[in-house]
Amino acid sequence: MQPITRVLLTSSWSFVRLEELAPAFRLPWCTSMTSSLLFAPIRRLLRWRFATALLLALVSPLAPADGDSAHPPSGDTRRQTPADKPGLQGKSVLILSGTQYGTPVTDLTVAGAVASLRSKGIGGAQIYVEHLDLARNRNPRWRAELADVLRGKLGKSDVGIVIVLHQLALDFLAQEGHDLVPPGTPVLTNFVTTPDVAWRATPHPVLNITERADIDGTIRLGLELFPRTRRLFVVTGADEAQPLFHAQVAQAVAAMPGKPEIETAAALSYEEMLQRVSALPPDTLVLLGIYFNDRTGRRLLPAEVATAVAKRANAPVVGLYDLHIWKGLTGGSVVVPEEVGRRTGEIGFDILSGARRLDASAAEAGMPAQPMVDWAQLERWGGDPAKLPAGTVFLNRPRTLWDEYRNAAIAGSAAILVLTALVAALAVQNARRKRAEHKLRDTTIRLEATLDALPDLMFRIDRDGRIEEFRSSATDQLYASPSAFMGKTFREVVPEPAARVLDEALEDAARSGSSRGATYAIDIGAEQRWFEVSMSAMAGADDRPAHFILLLRDITERKRAEQTLDDYRQGLEAMVGERTAQLNEATRRAEAANVAKSAFLANMSHEIRTPLNAIVGMSHLIRLAGLPPAQTERLDKLKAAATHLLEILNAILDLSKIDAGKFTLEEIPLRVESIIANTLSMLDDRARAKSLRLTSEVDRMPRSLVGDPTRLQQALLNYANNAIKFTDAGSVTVRARLVEQHAEDVLVRFEVEDTGIGIDDAAIGNLFSAFQQADSATTRRSGGTGLGLAITKKLAELMKGNAGVTSTPGAGSVFWFMARLRKAQEPVTTDGGAKAPAAAAILKARHAGMRLLVVEDNDINREVAQALLEEVGFVVDLAEDGAEAVAKVASHPYRLVLMDMQMPRMDGLEASQEIRRTRTTQNLPIIAMTANAFSEDRARCLAAGMDDFVSKPVDPEALYAVLLGWLDKVPETAAAN
Repeated sequence: MQPITRVLLTSSWSFVRLEELAPAFRLPWCTSMTSSLLFAPIRRLLRWRFATALLLALVSPLAPADGDSAHPPSGDTRRQTPADKPGLQGKSVLILSGTQYGTPVTDLTVAGAVASLRSKGIGGAQIYVEHLDLARNRNPRWRAELADVLRGKLGKSDVGIVIVLHQLALDFLAQEGHDLVPPGTPVLTNFVTTPDVAWRATPHPVLNITERADIDGTIRLGLELFPRTRRLFVVTGADEAQPLFHAQVAQAVAAMPGKPEIETAAALSYEEMLQRVSALPPDTLVLLGIYFNDRTGRRLLPAEVATAVAKRANAPVVGLYDLHIWKGLTGGSVVVPEEVGRRTGEIGFDILSGARRLDASAAEAGMPAQPMVDWAQLERWGGDPAKLPAGTVFLNRPRTLWDEYRNAAIAGSAAILVLTALVAALAVQNARRKRAEHKLRDTTIRLEATLDALPDLMFRIDRDGRIEEFRSSATDQLYASPSAFMGKTFREVVPEPAARVLDEALEDAARSGSSRGATYAIDIGAEQRWFEVSMSAMAGADDRPAHFILLLRDITERKRAEQTLDDYRQGLEAMVGERTAQLNEATRRAEAANVAKSAFLANMSHEIRTPLNAIVGMSHLIRLAGLPPAQTERLDKLKAAATHLLEILNAILDLSKIDAGKFTLEEIPLRVESIIANTLSMLDDRARAKSLRLTSEVDRMPRSLVGDPTRLQQALLNYANNAIKFTDAGSVTVRARLVEQHAEDVLVRFEVEDTGIGIDDAAIGNLFSAFQQADSATTRRSGGTGLGLAITKKLAELMKGNAGVTSTPGAGSVFWFMARLRKAQEPVTTDGGAKAPAAAAILKARHAGMRLLVVEDNDINREVAQALLEEVGFVVDLAEDGAEAVAKVASHPYRLVLMDMQMPRMDGLEASQEIRRTRTTQNLPIIAMTANAFSEDRARCLAAGMDDFVSKPVDPEALYAVLLGWLDKVPETAAAN
């Protein structure tokens, strides 16, 4: 019934193979005349070639209609191969048997395991079966050589799991074969007594598939069948495993009612055992165990022993393995070796594919025993089948009437089912036809309603362009009445321009199948109307267009809207042009104002820095001359005021350059730890003066970072100076935190936390605006321009970060900014440069007596520069403008020139160019010393041939460091030449 049922219930199929149907009709056709007459037509039907077509005709009406499949496709149903399963590619299975080839139980177990693995898709080339024959070869040297042979054989195999049959094979794997497979390879065992063995190396996880003989169940089954039993004769060999077997038999018998007497054949030879079996009294039950050798050492196969015992026994014999029942034993609760092997193969495949995990804690997986009885032996010894448990398998059972005519009954039922299916198919076809007619009627009604709802004019036209049919409810859009144009061409009905557009659309549809988008205008009554043309072809029997469907849509309102929109667009374009001209004029004025602003700032910077340079320089010279303490203190205040004025000037210039988009950041190696340390060293004296704790917290930073260390330090100083200024007691902490790290860059968060007065929430919003502070009272008490925070925020934004603050009034504030720093491709080192005091001392030691030229138009600045240079031992010549400098350079071998930029007659840029035109002065260092502090000024100096740049007011220590660098870099002979 199963193949027939499969054919009848399949929802979608294309053909039936006779091989699939034939098993259902393999009947004893000639058992009687009646069966031959009844089923001969069916036999011929199966043999005829048109059988397939007939069955299709009968069954196909049951299949769902297209699109109504009862079982929609569920995706790719291809059988998955090992290559498709993760973890199985290239994995092999090793099966080790401790016995020789030809032992039936072992061979059946191996066959079951191999069949199971093959059914899962593991190829035969991936399965290694090794019969080690260890029972007959126990010599250690031979076992070692066997292990060497297996290593050579398995050397290139990736063994993923090992299946071990018998205790001897497991012992061999644990000792001589400990390195046959990789460490940790799972091991599955069958027919072993002790899976917990001693391993020479790292133990493998072992799962024991327990197929232990059901001694208790077998004895119980025998006693149930033969209740008159008074003696149990146990037939086993004389090997070391038999004492345990006898103990299990004694334990099982002790727990049973009646407790038959136990007699064993362990002390008998094989021939003596057979003689004893043949002479047993009728109230005896024989239990056959595993018999490999007798007490004399004679080797035997258990299956052969079972055959001999079955023939010679004078009483019923029960056994523990299905193979022995096949040899003529009465029955037993048996182990089925092939099922054991199959289950072992399934578990092994699950472990290989990752569906099951096996580790060192794995224990056992049991296999249930199968009750099995030979019917002939049961009748021979007078056993009662009713006492057998459910699920018992019978061997050699005689066929019943149902067994005899089962296939014939199935075939008759199949014929009835086919006829029933034919009737059902006709009914289904009739129901489908009625549904199709109903669906067609509904479709027609919907189509009619859709056509009536269309606002278009619809025509059907033949291939010659004649109007065959018209349909529309908008008759007010017609140029003429239907009776006037039916059967006529366009040129016979509408004016020439419209007819030409329609004819072109017809030709286009005849050529390509459709035509869309053409428009034409036509006067209907006193109004001009616009129509859009859509036409498609309807193919005829010869694949040529037989008819055309024409749709004309009234687009008059759309055309009017397009015209209105075009008029509005033209007006808008004129307005945009006017506004663009106004914007260009405003932009021009703004750019001019920006240029004027930059020029003003540059000039202001120059004019302020020039006297400021004199103040700073003179204060330095006065300090060198030596002063009383009171005057030294006043001189310190004078220098602090000059420094403060310089900071204000630099802040204004920085803010101006940032706003103008001309501010550029340096890209040089830096270390965040050094920046934090420098900041603390600069603020240490101020913090000590107010008894504040100044601390730092720095995350571990990458070494190879690149950025602008000067601007980072400037931003930290802006925060830290404010923190010290507004903190009367407590501490100030400077932090650097690594927020993000990528392959190309890092994001660092810098923080300054204080325990000062704090800031109200209402004042925080304006803190980072230029010329803004928390409140006017703070400004009056602590001073300041309000530029530091604004510059810090803009610097952070230039570094692709941001800035902000969190504060609690009375408790303190945390000012922070973030900067993204690039990682260098190569490891970099940072060089802080020589300390300035050391530079002055080195200049005196190395370069005293060198002749330098100072070019400066301001008398005081010339005096300051001369004094600073003579202080470290230089011989100084002076020039008041560029022309005088060119003349002096031409007549004296100077070691270095300090050049101002803005001077009368000839400025410093032109003078430098003149000096560089002379070949003998190509290596003469020219250092710009100017009050022009913009980066553009530095670029102009370098372009004119200058080598370095020192801005005014000149810091003597910075000047000495620059001079030392250039005098050490350019040898005296090179400068002179």
